[in-house]
Order: sequence, then structure tokens, then C-alpha cells
Amino acid sequence: MIYCKKYFDLSFWILFYLGLIALAPLTKPSFAILGLSCLIAIISYPYYAIHWRTLSPLLKVILSLSLLNFLWMVITFYAGDQTRMGNNLLWSRHIVWIFLIPVLFIIAFQVNYAIDKKRFSILIISIALMFGIYGLWDSVVSPNLKYGGRAAGGMNPIEYGAICASLAIVAFLTGIYHWRDNRKIASLFFFTTLLTSSATLLTLSRGAWVAMLVAVLFLFFLNVKQWQSKYRYGIGIFIVMVIALVSQTSVVEERIDEAKSNLTHYLASESPDDAERSTSIGARFEMWRASWNMFLENPVLGVGVGSYENNAKKLSEQGKVNRIAAEFYHPHNQYVSALATRGFVGLALLCTLLGSVFYFYWMVYRNAASSFVRMLAVSGLSITLIYITAGIFDVPVEGKPTLVFYVLLNALFIALIIRTVPAMVLKRVDAVG
Repeated sequence: MIYCKKYFDLSFWILFYLGLIALAPLTKPSFAILGLSCLIAIISYPYYAIHWRTLSPLLKVILSLSLLNFLWMVITFYAGDQTRMGNNLLWSRHIVWIFLIPVLFIIAFQVNYAIDKKRFSILIISIALMFGIYGLWDSVVSPNLKYGGRAAGGMNPIEYGAICASLAIVAFLTGIYHWRDNRKIASLFFFTTLLTSSATLLTLSRGAWVAMLVAVLFLFFLNVKQWQSKYRYGIGIFIVMVIALVSQTSVVEERIDEAKSNLTHYLASESPDDAERSTSIGARFEMWRASWNMFLENPVLGVGVGSYENNAKKLSEQGKVNRIAAEFYHPHNQYVSALATRGFVGLALLCTLLGSVFYFYWMVYRNAASSFVRMLAVSGLSITLIYITAGIFDVPVEGKPTLVFYVLLNALFIALIIRTVPAMVLKRVDAVG
């Protein structure tokens, strides 16, 4: 039995590392690899379930909400429209939420192959370099881009942008953590930050741009009181200059001008059938209108997970929305999507889950004395804020790559906090040292 447990632990870590590192260039194979690691985590869960009673109440709330969120998706899936995509829940992107619990436990409480600070740094630098290099290759070097100039990385460029933005922030924070003890390693992380930031820019994803900007401003205001006045103003001026410089690049200018033009034409249109409503911005407004109609018809359960597209087609045929709204299988807004497909209960569960994760990291940050734990907490705060913000423009918590990345990285952060500071498991978040 002990030998079997060791075998499962080792297998999990090998697949966990390979799956995350291969997520950029080999997205579909990495899903299979990470799926196997999660399956191992589920099989191994009985070995670690005893630790549930040692967790803080807030951590129990997060894990319980992730389970409730998944169960509500199951209910709405089978109670909704029967003409949905697929005939069972296995196709669903949302199923990944269920993996947070066993993955967290196997990382946090297995002993022989537990991740440490060094392995964490190696993992982050490996994933970030892979995403940054592959994104630049796909956008600049490769002549046959799958998405016509937008970094694909084997996945939708919007999803790619959200992940790259998250990695840029995490790499930057890890670099700052290493600055005092190893400036060469820190410089490598800063280079990786530049690489993943460039890849984010080249995805042309406005949602990822805005989310990354919000995260940068959050980090600035989070730390501004700790700096001396000369550094405070200097860093503030530097951030403004970088934003101004980036905004003047042709890539950003074109996307901003396109958004302005799309909005102007949409507001000038009169009929749902007008071509002005089928632009990038116009399509989003039409999808949101369609989603609102779906919610009004099904306020509690919504139309069901996976049923957006078919219901949007019905609304289009009725002349209520432009037909562009039915050309996508989600409405490009994770909150509107939750409202339309899972009702107000689904939206409440999603917002409560994201809010509780943010609050957990905030409490750890406020009370932790360890610089490593504070770095993990700020990283968790930042990527959660990126996903909350990016969710206004797309569905990062519903996209398979983005959801896999977010769930597994959060499991890693929380598990490292637990293992680094044993007080984390003593029922109170404010006991962190």
C-alpha cells in the first residue's frame, strides 16, 4: 500500500510538470497529461482526506464553493436545453473545477515529492519561457498562423493572452523575491516577464491588455505606501511612461481605433440585422443582449451549460438579436455567460468563489511575515484579479486552457502556503506567520 502511494505521488508530479510546461505548444496533449495527473489525484485523495479537518474555515469555504459551483453546473446541464453541444457533461470546460480539491490535497500533504521554493521557481520559469517564446514564434516568426497574426499557441489567442498576462505578473513577483539572494536568477525572471508581456501584447486581446494593466496598477497601489517618496513618484512616472509608450505602438493603436469605430457604428445602427452590429465590439453587445433574454426566460437555472449557441440562434430567428450572436458558443463575458446558462444562482456561486479566493489571498498577505508567503499571496491576488477583469471581455474561467492553468496554479500557491507556514492549517488564516 505504501509503495502504491509513492508510485502515485511520483507519477502525479511527473505528469503535473510535463502537462503545465507543454500547455503552450502542445495544448491538447497537455490536457490528456494533466487529466491523468488529476485522475491520480482523485485516486490518491483518500490518503489525504484526513487533512480536511485541519484546514482553516476560509479554505474549506473555497473548496466547498468549487464543489457547489460544479454541482450546479451539472444540474443546469441536465435541466437545460437538450439540444446543447454534446450529450453529457464530459465535454464541458467547467468540469475542471472539481479537480481543485484533490489536486490541492495531493500537493499540500504528500511528503516524498513535495514541491519546494526551488522547484516552484523552476516550474514558473519553465512555463513562462515556454509561453513567451512560443507566443512570439507564432506571432512573429511562423508564416502560417492559425489565427491570422494572433498568437495561437494551440489555443484561442484570447485565452493565450490571459495566461501570458498572469505569467508575466507571477514571473515579475518571483524575480523581486529572488533579487536579494540571487540577482542572476532574478534577472532571468525579469527577462521572462518582458517576454510574456510581449506575447500578451501580440495576442491582440484587448481583454488581456486591460486585465494586465489593472494588475499592474493594483501592485503599484498595494506597495506605494511602503516606498519612499522619491521611489514612489519615480515608479509611478515610469509606469505612466510605459503605458503611454505601449499605447502608441501600431498594434495597440489599431485595436483601440477599431474599438472606437465599432462602438460608433453600433450606436448608430437601428435594426438588429444591421451589418454594423456584427463587428468585434458589436458582436459582444449582441451576445450580451441575447444572454439577457435567456436569463429573463430562465432566471433560476438559465438555459443550461452548453446551450447558449442554440438559444442564441432561436433569438436571432425571432429577430431579437443579430445573427452574429449565434456564431459563438459563449457570449464573451463570464458573468453574462453564468447568468444566461446557469441563472442568478450560477452567477452568485461564480462571484462568491472568485471573491473568496481573492479574500483568502488578501488575508494571507495582510498577516504573513514570510516574504515567500507574501509573494505567493500577491501572485494569487494578481492572477485572480486578471481573471476577474478579463472575464468582462471573455470567459477565462470557462476556457479549458485558462481554467486548467488557473485551478492548478492556485492549488500550487495554496499548497505552498500551507507547507511553508504550518499555522495555515490551524483553522485560522490570521495565524499565518
